[in-house]
Amino acid sequence: PKEEEKKNPLDMLPKSCARCLGHLPTFQHRTFVLDAYKREYSNKKIEESTQFLWDNFDPEGYTMYWCSYKYNEECTAT
Repeated sequence: PKEEEKKNPLDMLPKSCARCLGHLPTFQHRTFVLDAYKREYSNKKIEESTQFLWDNFDPEGYTMYWCSYKYNEECTAT
């Protein structure tokens, strides 16, 4: 028996779903590993983890937002 070719899962979707995906099929492998940054953020001081973020951030594959909360005093961990 022949080995089955590896198929792209996006190719198996019905044609009607293609418009829902937008530019999703054009995504490529990104260089920034979010889990690596989460480990840095959790285990190191904020200055060190911020430096890691700026050194490794991939603006072609990710978007970053800055948020200000209306009731910032309510955004505390308990």
